[in-house]
Formats: sequence, structure tokens, C-alpha cells
Amino acid sequence: PKRTQRLGMSISTLLTAVVSTTASCNVMAPGINVAYDASSGTTSSAYSETLPLLPAGTAAVSYGPPNLCTSTESFDGMVVVGAPLSVSPSDSYFAYSKMIKGSVEIFLDWLLTERTPRGLQVGDQRFSMRFEWVGDASSKTQVTPALAVATRGNGAHFAMGGYSSALTQYAAQQSFADGLLMVSAGAASTSVFTQNNLTFGLYPPAAVYHDNPLAAIAAAAADVDANQPPASAATDSQSPCFAGGGGCLASLRVGFIQADTLFAKSQCANGEALGAKHGFEVARDGAGVALIVTIPKAPTDTNEVDDALRQLRDAGVNVLVGCTYLSTTKAIIAALERLDWSPLALSVSSSVGTASFAASTRDGWWQAEYALGPSPWHRTVPTVGNFSGMTSADFAARYAARHNE
Repeated sequence: PKRTQRLGMSISTLLTAVVSTTASCNVMAPGINVAYDASSGTTSSAYSETLPLLPAGTAAVSYGPPNLCTSTESFDGMVVVGAPLSVSPSDSYFAYSKMIKGSVEIFLDWLLTERTPRGLQVGDQRFSMRFEWVGDASSKTQVTPALAVATRGNGAHFAMGGYSSALTQYAAQQSFADGLLMVSAGAASTSVFTQNNLTFGLYPPAAVYHDNPLAAIAAAAADVDANQPPASAATDSQSPCFAGGGGCLASLRVGFIQADTLFAKSQCANGEALGAKHGFEVARDGAGVALIVTIPKAPTDTNEVDDALRQLRDAGVNVLVGCTYLSTTKAIIAALERLDWSPLALSVSSSVGTASFAASTRDGWWQAEYALGPSPWHRTVPTVGNFSGMTSADFAARYAARHNE
């Protein structure tokens, strides 16, 4: 609640500043440039009279009314938001970033053409809004200069994070250095937000992503125990959940496989606590530590994925938790088929709720029907937005009509 209150106060203060300064439309090139060093994994910062350099051909995309500097008959000024984003189809996070950009476009169209009164109301004045995105190439090295160019290069009043906790971890340092409030559109790792007091997010913490899936699995197991014959009356072929004796829930052993990223590791780091919370035995390695195996985010070596899964299978895991992206999930599901291993349940993140996952399943990827997973949003959620008045279903219909997805 205190953090939410600070966010509201910060937005109110900054919007008040926008009212008094937007008419001058000063593009601020000087400022502090934050740079990420890939060799050390650390950042450095230095004041510069100029914007940082970006690779030749870096894409920049805008959305909103074109006039940044003067009032019009309809609006008293403009609020500008700058953001890094993976805007090139070859970028690792392009698919996720496309959804972020598409959602913002729907919001701006509604704000500037449908809302009554149109635009943002600040006191007795109304403002239009514009977003400026600069390509971050899904790169830790490029995300900070991309944000600096998007914000200082366009006189932005606010910053917005792109997709990925790993990228936003550093982008938030750049926005903080420039004194800009940032709202993250695609980060869930708590460390992104605790590093300063100007960064806020929309997603639940990564550490609790698998809480609901594990709760659902535990509930299903408890239902089996309550409504099926006792273990002594069942064979493995009739009900494999009874293997090991003591009932279905007691037979479940959870293990974890994670992509090698900050977001994924933030999920699996809390896996042992979530497993214990829901009554699962947690598989352990030789040192007695919760068994978590790691593979690349987008694996290219099938043997690497197979070997990781064999470790979990050999440890008796029958509930598999994947702290993943869609590319990781696809590699895991393919490997399970190669190994002819069917755990009793498979929970994967950043996958099941995506349009791409649904489309692939509709197109014949029947193996994916075996998986379940968390989603921070779904079109069936009945909540009505306080600001927009839209339901999730309303927004989903707009998105599908606009983007054919």
C-alpha cells in the first residue's frame, strides 16, 4: 500500500510538472548515461552532454499525435513516454514486445478518441499522449542507451520498461539516473524494483508465479485421494498417482528446470518453499539441496535438454515445474517426448497464456495440451478497469480485431 501511495504521489507530482513545462518541449540531450559491461556484468554511469550512441540502423517507432511542442484546440499539451523495446523481428523478445506495443496502441486510441473527456485530465487542463520506442535488440548492452535516446532524445516525461526482467534491471538504472518514473511492462523479478524508488511494475512477483499451478495440482491430487480407491486397490496402470503408497498427494515429488535468465531463476529460487506450502516432497540433489537444473532460454542442443531432464527423472520427480519462456517450454515438451517420460503434471511459465501457444496447439501441437501454467492476465477475468471501464474480454476483443491474434 505504501509503495502504491508513493506511485500515486509521484505521478501527481510529475504530471503537475508536465503542465508547467510541456509547452516549451525542450529535448534534453545532456544527462547521465548508464552503460552495461558484458564482461563484468556490471554497470557504470557518467554525465554526458550528448546522447549515447546506438548501432547503425537501430529502429525507432512512435505512436500518438505528431506534434510534441504546442497546444491545440483539443489539448493543452502532450505527455511523452519513452521506452526501449525489442522491435525487430530478429530480436529474442520480439513476440512479447509486439504484444506490449499493440496493447499501448489500443490504449492510446481509446484515450485520445473515445474517452470522455478525451486525453489525460490534470487540474483544469487536458493532455494528449505519445509513446516513443527505440530498439533494444533484446540486449543488456543496448537497453540503457536505447532508453536514454527514447526519453532524453524526445523530451519524455516518463519511462516505460520493455520486456524481460534481465533488461529492465538495467533500464531502470538509466531512468532513475535521469530522474524519471518508470512503469515496467514486462518484468517480474523483485530485484528490478527494489534497486530504486522510481520503478514500478504491473506483474506479480516472479517468486509466486507457480503458486496457483501447484495449488491446482495439489487440489487435484487431494480429490483423487478423496474419491478414488485406496492405493492398495490400484495398480500403476490404473492410477499412477498412487505409486509409492500413502495416497496420491503423498506420492508427488516436485523438481525444477529453469531457463538461464534472471526472470526464470527468480521463479525457481522460491520453488522449494512453494512445494512445501502445497504439501509436495521436493526432489534434492546429492548435497540435499532442492534439485533445480538449468538450460538456455532458447536451447539449440537437444542433448543438453535431455540430460537436464534425465537428472529430474532419475531423482523420482513426477511433478515438473518449468521456469521458462515459450522457447524453453517447446524444447522441454519435445525432450519429454524423446525420453518417453510423462510426469503426472507439468507447469510452465510465460507460455500457456500466450497467443502463440494457443495457435500452435490449435494447429496440431497436441503434446502441449499436457501442460498448465500461470498467466498474470487472461481475457476471462471479470474485473472492470477503474480508468478505462473495460473488462478483460473487451480488451481481448479489441486486440484480436486490431492484430488478428
